Amino acid sequence: MGYVLEQDMYPTDIERHIKSSFKDLKFDKSVHSYSIEIEGSLIRLPSVSSIIKDLTPEFNKAKILPASARLQNIPVHELDFQWREKNRIACELGHQTHDFLEKYTGLETPVTPHERAGISYIRSLEGKYRISFRELRAYSRKYLYAGTMDLPLEEIQGTGYEIADYKTNGTDLFKAYDLLKAPFAYLEASAFNKYQIQLSLYQLMLEEIGLRITNRRLVHLREDGNYKVYDLIDLTDELKPYLECRLKNRKAA
Repeated sequence: MGYVLEQDMYPTDIERHIKSSFKDLKFDKSVHSYSIEIEGSLIRLPSVSSIIKDLTPEFNKAKILPASARLQNIPVHELDFQWREKNRIACELGHQTHDFLEKYTGLETPVTPHERAGISYIRSLEGKYRISFRELRAYSRKYLYAGTMDLPLEEIQGTGYEIADYKTNGTDLFKAYDLLKAPFAYLEASAFNKYQIQLSLYQLMLEEIGLRITNRRLVHLREDGNYKVYDLIDLTDELKPYLECRLKNRKAA
C-alpha cells in the first residue's frame, strides 16, 4: 500500500520538469475552463473534450429515440427518461471514481466495484511504472488547447512515458450511431474511438516538452470489480494538421 505514497513523496527530475512546464496553466474549476497568459493577456484555451465534441456529429435524438423506442416496444417518453437517467448516473459514477483514485493514498477503503478495480490497476503497476502525477493538467503551447490526464506513467526500466486514463463506461464502449468528422471520418463515433483521440491529444502535450510517449492505455473499470486495459493507436499525425487549421481559424476570427 505504500507504493503510491512513495511515488508522491520523492519527485524525479523529469517530474519537476513536467510540473514546471505547465505551471503557468490556470484552471477555473467552477466553469471547468483553462487559460494561460500571453503577452500580458489572459487567453482561454479550448479543452480536449471540446475538440472531441467538434469532431463528433450531432446526435439526432429526434430521429433515433422514436426508432429505438419502437424496437424496444416501449413509449418514447419512457426511453427518453431511461437515457437521461443512465447518462446522469454514468456522469456521477465517473466523477466519484476519478475523485477517489486521484486522492487514493493506500489507506482508503473502496466502496464501489469501480474503485476496487482502479486500486487493482494501480497495484499492478508496482515495479514497472512510476505514477508521476494523478490528474495532471497540461496544455499545448503549439496548438493552444488544454486538458487533464489521469495517469502519466514513467517507465522504471525504460526511458519513456505511457499515458493511462480511467473510464467507467458500462457496455457502450464500442457502440456508435455514426462516423466521426474529418480527419477521422473512417472511424465510428464510439466512446472508444473518442478516447483514442483524447489520449493522442494528451500525447502531443507531453511530446512538446520533450517526453517520449511509448503507449496510450484505456483502463476500463468494470462493474464486476475487474479492469481491462486497451492499448490505443497513435493518432497524432492526423491530429497535427487538423489542430493547425483550428488554430489558424481561431486567430482569423
